[in-house]
Amino acid sequence: MKSRLNWIIFVATLATIAFLIMMERRPVNAPAVLNHSGSPMMHVKEADVFDSSEHPNSSVSQIGGLATAFFVDDRRLVIGDRLNAELHLVDLQDGSVRSVGRRGDGPGEFRLLTDMLRTPDGFATWDVELARITKFSEAGDVIDTWAYNRLWFKKPVAAPVAMLADGLVVFRDGEEPTSQLGRYREEIRYVAVSRDGIVGEIADAKGPEYWMHVGGFHSVMFGHFLLEAQIGDQIAVAQTDLSTIRIVGRHGDISAELPLARGRVASARQVELLRERARERLRRRVERPGAGPFRASARANLERVDDVPANETAPPIDQLMVDRDGRIWLRSYAMPDDGDVRWEAWTPTDVSAPEFVVSLQPTTQLLDASGAHVLLHERDSMGVDRVFVATLASEN
Repeated sequence: MKSRLNWIIFVATLATIAFLIMMERRPVNAPAVLNHSGSPMMHVKEADVFDSSEHPNSSVSQIGGLATAFFVDDRRLVIGDRLNAELHLVDLQDGSVRSVGRRGDGPGEFRLLTDMLRTPDGFATWDVELARITKFSEAGDVIDTWAYNRLWFKKPVAAPVAMLADGLVVFRDGEEPTSQLGRYREEIRYVAVSRDGIVGEIADAKGPEYWMHVGGFHSVMFGHFLLEAQIGDQIAVAQTDLSTIRIVGRHGDISAELPLARGRVASARQVELLRERARERLRRRVERPGAGPFRASARANLERVDDVPANETAPPIDQLMVDRDGRIWLRSYAMPDDGDVRWEAWTPTDVSAPEFVVSLQPTTQLLDASGAHVLLHERDSMGVDRVFVATLASEN
């Protein structure tokens, strides 16, 4: 009976994850809350290297649903198309494209492509439905593929966050769904996993802040996050209510810590603006055709928006990204009445101040960077994804 209950919980959780992945990704506006006056300001030249929307190959110009994208080497980038179960390797010098993958269960095929990781000799993909890693060369050839036993993890939908040089994969694992009401933070552990099972725990942390009620759950207003990214053979872990970002090694050793500034105090007006943003998002979900069983939970959450607790102080950041060169990028948290997004690029060997600061439009997402080039993503009102590469230049 218990195994059947666990299986029902797993299937429901997997369905929820799949549904949320297909939802619109909402970029978050973020101002300059990480203010380091000594760091140079940079600006972005508009798509002066590559623009997917202008590419003659329709598989690139009409991305079905972006999983992610990043630079593979000095001249190529890989784009993960979740909806079409394909990977597109684009040569930035001649514009040529190699597309690999399709929907299926075989090697190099995908059921539900959700994540991609850098590896020392190429990249790897994660299929959440098959619980399978597929490792590719820089050219896009399948090197190897293997699946994991979900029973190794506390949470059926544990997700990979890094692939280490020795072949171990680091997973972010959590807890089973809770019936606890009120404020709730999941206990998270980062575990190194071989093909035979979990080798050991690397780090632990507290997950995002939620408010659980009888009809569902909602993110706490101005709630804290748990962010992570691979940096070489280590991972950067940012629990935003702590004062530092930890750089953690394979055996749990901390090699460096980056300072996290305190977030800003939220005004009553900003709290109400955030609640209204939540109402609008939930109304869209209730009215969306084909919402099916998710409509009831969205309607229950909509009715309880005014009851969701709000923190007095917002987190300092809402995104963390490590680029191809190993720089750590932090995006300052957005208050609902803020304008542009500001990113700080840090060098892990110098934590006294960021190397430089970049300001982006609120609808533009930073996916990767390499040298003076940044890989950016935008989604238009019709849900069409655009990926483009631009050059950073000094504002002086």
